[in-house]
Parts: sequence; structure tokens; C-alpha cells
Amino acid sequence: MSQPKIKAVLFDKDGTLFDFNATWAAWCKNVISLLAPDDLPRQIRLGKSCGFDVETMAFETGSIIVNGTAEETVAAWLGADDALTFEMIEQIGRVEFEKLLAVPVKELVQTLQGLKSSGYALGVATNDLEENAIKQLRDAGIFEIFDFVAGCNSGFGGKPDPGMIFGFAEAVGIPANAIAMVGDSTHDLHAGDAAGCYRVGVLTGPAVRDEIEHAADIVLNDISELPAHLAI
Repeated sequence: MSQPKIKAVLFDKDGTLFDFNATWAAWCKNVISLLAPDDLPRQIRLGKSCGFDVETMAFETGSIIVNGTAEETVAAWLGADDALTFEMIEQIGRVEFEKLLAVPVKELVQTLQGLKSSGYALGVATNDLEENAIKQLRDAGIFEIFDFVAGCNSGFGGKPDPGMIFGFAEAVGIPANAIAMVGDSTHDLHAGDAAGCYRVGVLTGPAVRDEIEHAADIVLNDISELPAHLAI
């Protein structure tokens, strides 16, 4: 399809602004190890329930942690192990999150500043919790660049539903068909499709090109290629 005139860009967070594996593999391994200490079979079961191989520290295609919401990950762990409670998962997950260092993708700050200075409205739509997103964006020194930040608990629903996209469109006063939805997973791109956005896939998450290109209008290696693609 021909590229529409884009006036705003809405980014997924993990795997798009931050390198997914470098950021989340250690967190997932540590949380699962603490939920099932010294019990490899339980750890393997918990990993399988969310699409994570605890032995190789690799995320599987279709992993809930990659595609789903934070609530869906918790539900998967609760369903896989009767000994766990919501409070236990929340406490351990929060403690480990506070130790987490989000690893930015190539030329993150330069790319975002370039887009902003060129007049694009910018937002973040993540299936992580809103408060987690805000913390990581602040830690990376990029929170103030964005006009809109929404998580799965912000009241818009989670991807692949398009609620966060419509929320961004309303917040910045730009119609969805003038927004580029940028993400590393089919959930991101399907949300963009449902909203009528221009869909940009990136390869900085666990998915490979063949897994997302059918759902995208264009697939880029990373967001550093976006300004040139938008002909800035």
C-alpha cells in the first residue's frame, strides 16, 4: 500500500524502544527462580506457561511475555502452579523490576529527538503496566519526549485491541490513519491494523521478519531507520 501522510508515531515499548531479550530475559529467569526455588521441573513448567525457556533464557514464538499483558503473564503462572498466589508473584516481580536496567535500542534518543523536532506527536503504547513504562522511560531520559504513555492498566485495554491507539489519537488530535504504529510483535501490528494505522514492524524483539512481515506495511531493522523511511 502507498504510505499515508504520517503526523504521529506510537511506539510499543519492549522490543521497540528497548532491546527485549537484553532487558527481560534475566528478569524472567530471576522471577521464575524465586517463585520456584531449587525446583527445576517447576521452573520449566512456569517458563513453558509464559513462553520462556528457563534453560536457554530464550523467549518462544508467541510468548505471553512478548505479546501479552502483565496480567496475562500473572494468570499464566497462577494457572501453572497452585502453590503460587497473586501477591507472591506481584511482590517478587516488583522487587526484580526495581533492579531491571532497560537496554535501549540503537540511536534511541537521537531518533526520538529527531522525530519530535520534525513535528511528529509521539506516544508509547505497551502491554506492560503504565507505572513500569513511565519508570523505564524516565530512567532512559526520554519520558519528556512523549505526548502520551499508556499501559495495559491505563483504561484503554491491551493490544491487539486498538484502544490505546484511539486514546493516543484523541490525546494528540490526530486521526488514526495519520499515525504510524511501530512495534516488534503481531499484537502491535494487529492493533495498528484494527485502528487503521500505518504499521511499522521492527526486528529488535524476539520475532524474526517472517513472523511479522505479513502484518506490517514495512519492516525495519530498528527505529533508527524510521526517520529516513518517513522522509524527514
